[in-house]
Amino acid sequence: MLMIVEIIQTLKAVNFFISQNCCIFVLLNLKNNNAMKKLFVISIFILMSVSGFNQKNWFTIMSEDFEGTFPSTGWSTYLKTIPGLPPNYQFQSYWGSTNYEAHTGTHSAWCAQSGPQPFPQPTSISFIDSWMLYGPFNLTDVGLSSAELNFWYDYDYIPITVNGYFVVRIGTDTSLWNPNANGKYPTDTINLPWTRSLGIYGNPVWVNKTINLSNYLGQTGIYIAFQFYEFDGMIDNGANVDDIILKKDINVGISENKTSNITVYPNPSNGNFTIDNITPGKPLDIYDMTGKVVYHTISFNTMNVNLNVSPGVYMLKSENISKKIIVN
Repeated sequence: MLMIVEIIQTLKAVNFFISQNCCIFVLLNLKNNNAMKKLFVISIFILMSVSGFNQKNWFTIMSEDFEGTFPSTGWSTYLKTIPGLPPNYQFQSYWGSTNYEAHTGTHSAWCAQSGPQPFPQPTSISFIDSWMLYGPFNLTDVGLSSAELNFWYDYDYIPITVNGYFVVRIGTDTSLWNPNANGKYPTDTINLPWTRSLGIYGNPVWVNKTINLSNYLGQTGIYIAFQFYEFDGMIDNGANVDDIILKKDINVGISENKTSNITVYPNPSNGNFTIDNITPGKPLDIYDMTGKVVYHTISFNTMNVNLNVSPGVYMLKSENISKKIIVN
């Protein structure tokens, strides 16, 4: 075990770069020493683990902390009519930004803050079908391996309530995402348990929730919605949401040279970006995550690039430098 630790420390001390050729070279030189060969292989796996070789490359699709104007870009809020309920019974209110309580900062979203008949916190609410919708967004990037929705919520609930719930709904059917689609919901529904019962105003209990969206990889026109519904008038303080992050993990696949002085801006971009501080007169290539060259030219010290490719992660390479590029 001591020998393994010494090998790892040596490899890390000389900034050892693990590549297929390096490993083959070492293994060939250890071909007559099976014990050392086994130690080397074990050390490589340990080093890969402690060095973060499996680290995810998260790219944020959307983040919302409700500190600015809301609804912001990509969001919409509305109410749905509760079937069978006289119009004068239903709360004409839906999600909006409130400064009454927050997970971080000063604001969060509350389920009855806005609308024709808003009920700002703190208040008791009933007979409400309030929606907060984000979308559409796509999960079709090159090299995409996973996606997640993460958020914090506070849900004050009275246990004797029969017809009340707080859920996240996910789907791609646009006919379900409008105020007139009463009683119609997408297949994927995630119930959010209450965080406190008969709570006291001003004493929130925030809970973190992560929803895996990997089932939607490769799909377009995806929506997520926070729905707060109550039909029998027994809800106390309703629900708050804060610090929403929608993100995707893109498998880079090619190593980036972190010590290079080259700059790419903006990055991420829509495919139009500038490359600066690069040695002129050298071949420059941009690869996708399968290793295919999608762009080739001869470099200038400063150059503008118009990359007509699908959203995803790409790698710029010229001589011995490399730089990760994100196109969204």
